Amino acid sequence: MAKACLFAPAGNVELAPVVKMVSTAMNFGGQKRQPPDDFKLVKGLSEFREGHFAAAISWLNKVARQENEPWGSVQIEMILAMAQHGLGRNDEASATLAQGLQFAELNTPKSRGRDFGIGWSDAVMAQALMREAKGIIQRKSGEAR
Repeated sequence: MAKACLFAPAGNVELAPVVKMVSTAMNFGGQKRQPPDDFKLVKGLSEFREGHFAAAISWLNKVARQENEPWGSVQIEMILAMAQHGLGRNDEASATLAQGLQFAELNTPKSRGRDFGIGWSDAVMAQALMREAKGIIQRKSGEAR
């Protein structure tokens, strides 16, 4: 639920209840429990939406990339690029964006209509994050879209 709420840029969502939901999920099971990678990705996205760019990067770097889930890897790279940009690390952000876009081109199923396969919701989110990241990073750096 939290991931769906964080799908849109922060200006479109009241973050406080979503942040509370993410915090509850991350703490479920106590301090000894390591949160699953999906939770870490959502925590990273939550931190990014709150403007906590360093924390977002920290959480996203804890997520293992799964070869069989390329859309998740694309999401991670796009959020990382935007967080790097938020910290003023523009060259690094541009490089991460380019790497993520190239990875998406080479590793994700190509859309025929809107059929992205089983992980369609991750595909839609990855597509939205790619548009958002390109809009933020390429616009600011003057690159062509």
